[in-house]
Amino acid sequence: MCFTKEAKMQFSFVCFFYALSFLLFIPIVTLGNLLKGAKNEGKTQKITPKEILKKIDKDQKSFQKALQDFQTFFLSQNLCDKQTWLEMIEKIALSKWIDTLEITSLQEKLKNANPQLSKEIETAISTALKNKK
Repeated sequence: MCFTKEAKMQFSFVCFFYALSFLLFIPIVTLGNLLKGAKNEGKTQKITPKEILKKIDKDQKSFQKALQDFQTFFLSQNLCDKQTWLEMIEKIALSKWIDTLEITSLQEKLKNANPQLSKEIETAISTALKNKK
């Protein structure tokens, strides 16, 4: 196969621009990913008590996620309404995906985080355990 001089030049020209555009593409994509990552790190997802209440009754996986979110964001009652907070505790204790040992462990954590509400926490959990099937 013999290429003419013009065909070789054209091929070289095309290869040169492909290589140049690939080399310019790498830093642009890298910089874009870095900026996008930095932008997403600044945002924290705000979880509401109503979202946790909805997740509790769905399935075991969403219950575990709701329990984790509750322990992360709402272990202290200061972040939401007292009645809603107690309702979350009751629903967690009533759930069929949590056993009694986990409930008592959660009760102790809640009492330690909220000593002024220890009586209400105990009442809410004991009521839920009595009504649990």
